[in-house]
Amino acid sequence: MAHVYAAVAASLSSGGVESLGWLNDLLGQLWPTASIAIGALTKETVEPMLAEVLPGPLSTLRFTKIDLGSIPPTFDRIDVHTRHEGFMRLNLDIAWEGECDIELKADGLPALGVRYVRLRGRLSVVLGPLVERLPVVSAVQLAFINPPELSLDFTGLANVADFAGVDKAVRKTIDGVLRDLMVLPRKMFLKLDPAKGCIDAHHDPLGVCRITVVRAGGFKVQGRMLGKDVPDVYIKVKFGANPAWKTEVKRNSTSPKFDESRDFLLSDHDQIVFVEAFDDDVGSLVGSADDYLGSGAVSVGELLLADGRTVDVPLANAKKGKHYVERCSVTLKCDAFPLATDLASLDLDLNLCGLLSVIVAKAYGVPGEKKDAAPYVTVAFGRKVNRTVTVLDAPGIDVLNPTYDATFLMPLDYDAAAAIAETPVVLTLMNGKDEVGAATVDYAQLLEAQDLTVKTKAEVDEVPSSSFLSLFVGFVIRRKAEAAVQLSIMITGGNFNFSIDIDSYAPAHQAKVLSSLTNMQQLDRTL
Repeated sequence: MAHVYAAVAASLSSGGVESLGWLNDLLGQLWPTASIAIGALTKETVEPMLAEVLPGPLSTLRFTKIDLGSIPPTFDRIDVHTRHEGFMRLNLDIAWEGECDIELKADGLPALGVRYVRLRGRLSVVLGPLVERLPVVSAVQLAFINPPELSLDFTGLANVADFAGVDKAVRKTIDGVLRDLMVLPRKMFLKLDPAKGCIDAHHDPLGVCRITVVRAGGFKVQGRMLGKDVPDVYIKVKFGANPAWKTEVKRNSTSPKFDESRDFLLSDHDQIVFVEAFDDDVGSLVGSADDYLGSGAVSVGELLLADGRTVDVPLANAKKGKHYVERCSVTLKCDAFPLATDLASLDLDLNLCGLLSVIVAKAYGVPGEKKDAAPYVTVAFGRKVNRTVTVLDAPGIDVLNPTYDATFLMPLDYDAAAAIAETPVVLTLMNGKDEVGAATVDYAQLLEAQDLTVKTKAEVDEVPSSSFLSLFVGFVIRRKAEAAVQLSIMITGGNFNFSIDIDSYAPAHQAKVLSSLTNMQQLDRTL
């Protein structure tokens, strides 16, 4: 594995970080026009998502005004990398202290406004594929490497603290929308060349990183009236757009040992692992919060390049005097596994062993009138269900032949991986509440396809119609070390990398899987 971690250093290296004064000057000149375009994109992208996730009357929330003000965002510390041939990646800081005038209105409710936005984060900007014609860059993919800092100052309805939790609900929804849209591994796709689409720009994540909480230390015993209070420590780990992961509680220990691991998709070596330590207040009053013991952070790149890939992460921001001393820390270890066919598989009990990637490029022939159309697509694999945004009729939008360019990455545990032979990928075209039809991609189709690649506009099968879906599905199949194989499936785009136990399948299928290796190209990247 030594070559893997040497490659990490190469990935993190570049020509050096540079300032972007010239870009900020240019954006200052463009902002009066650019802010209007960004406002229109915000309305087009966010409004359907608000309708889907907000509760009750708030589901009718719509933008009635978007004025992003006169102060543009500023950029700094740009770092240029080349990860894939024909693509460029830029990492840069963004900061925005915007004085805005944004108004939203829901049916039967007073108006809601936003007058101030504070946004700070680090962006990943992927340019490509590069083509030998103008505009040279055929697409741009934008994502925050880590969840950004976002604060909003509301006016109107959401500023009334006791109005049924509106403030909290809206803030939580906006955070969720931002996370679902453009926090790695999710990306916002912007097409520049009509001849290219999301499928052409797709690359799998770098691989899987396994984060292990090894131990914590530096806590102290607190004296109290009825004896000593020895901390009951647990750790929360936050990584990218994933839900927080919580370790078990270690009772009565100032130096608890955990040795608990969790796997995450790794998209960038600058992704941050955030840790928080808490004292579990078992037996305390109902509703009381666990005691906060401190927080810390370290990047995946720093972990992988550290001695033994292990780092003692100091805890800061702690409340002094509550199970805390100056050298309190959490020890983390990180192992990285590229999505490759010659890689020893991960443990199969609780960790990721596969990745399903599905790209919904476009739908064709949605029935009905344009003014009534509200098409979207759901993607189901077992219990995992995702959906595209809903496309609505608007100037410049072909709502009866909508473009989605939506990518869904579904990490799979061993149970889901083992069920791949019996579990199809089902893509359903919806028009509002009405199901137009569905297209199914099953395991047998993939094995029988030439070069394990299927390219098609899949016809929906529920009703006689001319409705089609332009799709892409792909798998990596992986077993313990020597039995690792790769499958790539394409229905107009994407690939899916996945692991199975070859011995569990019929001999005919084994032969097809193993013979496919001679036709597969090795992945052109490692971590």
